Amino acid sequence: MNLFLTCEFHDQSSSTPSGKLLIVAILGINPGHEDKIHEILKIAKEDANSDKEPKTLTYRTGRSISPTGQPQSEFVVIEEYADAKVGLMEHAAGRGSVALLKAREEGAFSSFNLNFYDEF
Repeated sequence: MNLFLTCEFHDQSSSTPSGKLLIVAILGINPGHEDKIHEILKIAKEDANSDKEPKTLTYRTGRSISPTGQPQSEFVVIEEYADAKVGLMEHAAGRGSVALLKAREEGAFSSFNLNFYDEF
């Protein structure tokens, strides 16, 4: 199963007025899974920033921190695709997305929110 076929964007129009698609993913991680998800996101970022995903314009990852700078169990991914349908599908077929889906099925996430935007 494709990670992004589990989200609502698949059921909506496969294009946007601008032609670009922005996604902000907020991932709550269950205790003990943070290092695994960190490594998976590094793989996803490596592929997104390579020739494997030519329609991926931006793929940025981050981890929340406490006021004292300690890493927390929430990650953010900011994604931008030049072609809403093709770019998203290229990325969804990648190693990182497949591994994230597997981690999701294994209960690594306390929350998994994908928010879709059109650029203006």
